[in-house]
Amino acid sequence: MKRSLLFFGIGALTMLASCDSTPQGYVVNGEITSATEGTIYLKRVEDKTFSVIDSAQIVNGKFTLTGELLNGAEAYGLTTSRTDNSPLLFFLENANVNVSMNEESKQISVEGSESDTFFRKVQSYAKAEGFQIDTLIAHHPDSPVGAYFLMKSYSWGYDTKGLKAIRSSLSPSLANSFYMEQLNDLISRKEQVEVGQIAPDINLPNPDGELVSLSSLRGKYVLLDFWASWCPDCRREIPEVINAYEKLKDKNFTIYSVSLDRAKEPWVKGIEQYNLNWTHVSELKYWQSEVVNRYAIRWIPAYFLLDPQGKILSVDLESDGLVKSLKAVFGEY
Repeated sequence: MKRSLLFFGIGALTMLASCDSTPQGYVVNGEITSATEGTIYLKRVEDKTFSVIDSAQIVNGKFTLTGELLNGAEAYGLTTSRTDNSPLLFFLENANVNVSMNEESKQISVEGSESDTFFRKVQSYAKAEGFQIDTLIAHHPDSPVGAYFLMKSYSWGYDTKGLKAIRSSLSPSLANSFYMEQLNDLISRKEQVEVGQIAPDINLPNPDGELVSLSSLRGKYVLLDFWASWCPDCRREIPEVINAYEKLKDKNFTIYSVSLDRAKEPWVKGIEQYNLNWTHVSELKYWQSEVVNRYAIRWIPAYFLLDPQGKILSVDLESDGLVKSLKAVFGEY
C-alpha cells in the first residue's frame, strides 16, 4: 500500500519528459547569492564525472546561459569552480528556466523545468522505504529522469539480464537519450564479464611500481577484488576477505586486488593497516580507471571469482555472496 501511494503522488505530476514542445532551446536565467562576480560553469552529468559544457560571467549576482538539448532533458550542474566535482544539480530542458542558487548553503531552486520538478519529487521519494526504480520506470517509461536514476544510482544492483529487462520497459522515445546510450554501453560491457567468460586481462603497477598482470596468476583460483581505501563498505568486508585468504591460500587460491584510490599514500596505508598480504595493483584514477570501465564496475567492493584458466565462476557485490561462491568451489572453510 505504501508503494502504491508513493507512485500515485508521482503520477499526479504533469510533465513533458521529452521536452519536444520547445525545440528552440533553453535559456537559463540565474541568480547566485553566494557570489556577485566571477564565472558560472554549466556541467553535464556524465555518470560519475562532470564535463564543462558552457560558462557565463556573473554580473551583480546574475548570469544567463543559452543552448539547445538535442535529445531531451538531462541532468546538469552549476558551479563557480571549473574543477568542482560537486556542482548543484538540476534537470535542464529546452525551456525558459529560472535558477536561484547559493553554493555556500548548497541550495538550488528551479522554475520553468517540468523535468526538474519531477526530478525533485523522485529525489525525495527515493529515500522512502519501499522505493523501487523498476516501479518508477513502469509508471513513467518515457521520463529521462527515471532513466537517469536507473543509470546513476541503481544499475549496480542488476545483472545483465535484469538490466536488459528494465531497459525494455523504457519508452522508445528515449532511444536517442544520453542515459539510454549509457545504459546500452554498460550492458555491452557487462556481457563481456559474465559468468562463463574469460576475464579480460589486467596489467597494472603494484605499490612498488612493478607491472603485475592478472593472467600471471593463471593456474590458481583467483579472487579479483575491486576496492578502495576510502570505501566504507570495502573496509567493512575486509575481515571476511582476509578470512577467506588465510583459509584458502594453501588450496591453490590467491587474491588480485584492484584499487580505485586516487593517491598512492592512502592506498598503501590501507594495505598496511589491514595487513593485506596478496597482490595489489592500481591506476590511481578513481572511477576513471580504464579497468573499472572494462569490468563494468558500478559499486565497490565487487568480486569476480576466476578458475585456474581465468574463466569467471561468479560475480558478487557483497561478502555473503562471495562466501557462497567460495564454498561452492572449496567446500566449508
